[in-house]
Formats: sequence, structure tokens, C-alpha cells
Amino acid sequence: MFKSKKGIFAFAVVLVIMIAFGAILVGIGSQKKVYAEIGGKQINMLNAYSEAEKTHEYVKFSALHSAAITAQELNAKTGTKCFSNVNKATFQNKFKDKMDLYLQNYKSTNIDLNVSELNYNYEYSIKPDKITIDCFAQPNITIKSRKIDFTYSTQGYVKAELTCEDYTNYAKTKSFVV
Repeated sequence: MFKSKKGIFAFAVVLVIMIAFGAILVGIGSQKKVYAEIGGKQINMLNAYSEAEKTHEYVKFSALHSAAITAQELNAKTGTKCFSNVNKATFQNKFKDKMDLYLQNYKSTNIDLNVSELNYNYEYSIKPDKITIDCFAQPNITIKSRKIDFTYSTQGYVKAELTCEDYTNYAKTKSFVV
């Protein structure tokens, strides 16, 4: 195969260089894996916390929309003392039906997280100038990582207040200004 010692030596040098280059590439690849694993749990914790905050905001705005739509169906007026003619029992039933539809439609935008089904109980306060809804998750909201063994649990309490001013603006635009 080789006719001289120089040919064997050249082949050996090239072979050593290729092996060294391959070892360097393997070493770099394994370092990237280590860097990805370091901080993985912390990143998942932050993502889960962020998802819990998004869930709370979703529930709050769903409650505001449900309350405004329900108030409209019950012929609430606009202006001051707009909720003076709203019957609490009728409001409760209609509100819960609307709110449950919003909760059933919630999906996490983070494909690495799984959010538990959202079930809430409500306490209502209806005053002539404001509707207050306290929303309590039953049970607490749990968020699980699909990548690693990690579960985050949060108390799902949200308070939504619909004032006459907000309701009047909603009646005009069918949206809330954030």
C-alpha cells in the first residue's frame, strides 16, 4: 500500500489530525448539551409562572366580557348607576354560562406546558355603579412541563370589576381598553 516510510508517516499525520478534529467536534457538541441542561428547570419555572399570569389575565378579561355581555342582555343602562336594574340571580346564571364557554376555550400558547382544566366558582357584588366578580379556581390551577418532571401550582383567584364607565365604553366599542 505505501512504498516508503515517508508515505506511512504522512498517512499517520493526516490520520491523527482527522482524529483530533473529530474529538474537538465531539467535545464541542457535548458542551452545548451541558449548557442546555444547566438552567433548564429555572427556565421551566419562569415559563410556568408566566403562563399562570397569562391564565389569570385571560380569566379576568373573560369575566369582564361575560359581565358586559350579560349586563347588555339584562338591559343595563349606560351612564351613572347603569346597573341599578340588574337582577343579581338572573345575572349569576347568565354570567356563568358565558364564562364557562371562555374557560373551555383556553389553550396555552406554550407547547411545552400543559395547563389544567379551568374551573371557577364566583362571588358577585352588584351595585348601581359597579359589578364586582371574585373568581376562585376549584381546584388550583396546575401547570406541568412536557419536557421535564416539573409541576407549578397557583391559586387561581381573580377579581374583575366592571364600572359604569367601562360598561358604557364597552357598549359603544364592544371591547375593553387595556
